[in-house]
Amino acid sequence: MKFHNLSNDERNKLIRLTKNYDLFETKYTYNEEEDDDLVNGLIETPSLVVIYGPPKTGKTLIAIDLAVSLSSSKNWLGRSIPKPANIIYLAYEDPKSIIRRMQCTFKNKFNLDNYLENRISISKQPPDILDEHYEEALEFYFSNYLNDDDTNVKLKHVLIVDTLSMAMAGRGDENSSTGMGLAIEKFRNIRNLGITVIVITHSGKDITKGVRGHNSLTAAADCIFSVGKKPTSNLIRLKRTEYRNGPAGETFTLEIKTGILKDDLFSNDNGLRVPYLQYLQDSNNEDAKDTMTKPQIIVLNSIQRLMDTETTNIREIFNLQEDQLAVAYSILAEDCINRNIAPKAKSTASKSRAVKRALDSLIGKGIISERGDFIWIAPLAETTPDKIKNNR
Repeated sequence: MKFHNLSNDERNKLIRLTKNYDLFETKYTYNEEEDDDLVNGLIETPSLVVIYGPPKTGKTLIAIDLAVSLSSSKNWLGRSIPKPANIIYLAYEDPKSIIRRMQCTFKNKFNLDNYLENRISISKQPPDILDEHYEEALEFYFSNYLNDDDTNVKLKHVLIVDTLSMAMAGRGDENSSTGMGLAIEKFRNIRNLGITVIVITHSGKDITKGVRGHNSLTAAADCIFSVGKKPTSNLIRLKRTEYRNGPAGETFTLEIKTGILKDDLFSNDNGLRVPYLQYLQDSNNEDAKDTMTKPQIIVLNSIQRLMDTETTNIREIFNLQEDQLAVAYSILAEDCINRNIAPKAKSTASKSRAVKRALDSLIGKGIISERGDFIWIAPLAETTPDKIKNNR
């Protein structure tokens, strides 16, 4: 191309296409305001965060707990929150329940009934986030309706999408590269505005394979958390499975508690029972592995004893590649109850719950392993083959 023969229109077009090119600055500059994490050492800002897990495992409760903490707290999961955030929560599924849970979380965490300083906005009829103008509308809303606080602290901005499948309904398929590509491009554009995007989604049929749908979402995410919960447990396990800028693997345990929302105008109103989360402070503390309660000690001693007398080889049951000795939960529970795991409990059901709580805590600390209704101490790789001969 003969550049000296370009018309003004052609020249201006080329300039527009390259006007954002800047020479790399070799001198490192530090901007403390820009480098603040959303949650120190856990969630960067701006970033694309994915929270996934099977149905009924507490993904929305995690998102609500995070939103409330970002708007009103100094920490989340034991990590500090440098600055508060304005949050837009797109509640595609059961918005009434989400609002109740948010109210209950505020009330029980901070003894407050309402959102602090209107930092959380909930969309009960979320817009089409794949609309070509959505980024502009989002930027306009944050600029005009959600301002910085009275202390002139520049607030962070967060968008929570709950859930991805509902947000894409009618506009794409999670399993196709085309449909997922549209969503990822949108999330990246929003992130480029300085807004952290938190996406709630499901795991696939095989939960060990991670996020459901096309793997482009996993590739695009800056940080991924998995959520797990046993059907009979009130403990939720949150694990950072992937992190673009460093090692992952941190695991956190939260307990599902029940609060009461009550209308004080009606004295005969017994209130509505609503779940909220409470972080177990020692769940991610390595030192906590050395400190066990009496029920935990009873459970651990029972497992160790029963591993010599009441084991089952679960290799064929779960199609494992190696032999693995384990103790059936029913046998373990009976043994722990007989050893008076809960002296003050008045019923067998209460004693059984004490066994479950102690067992879940030991699993959370990584001291024991479990699969299905079977429990063992040593990891699979440390199984002692000689013990298999004594299998009963």
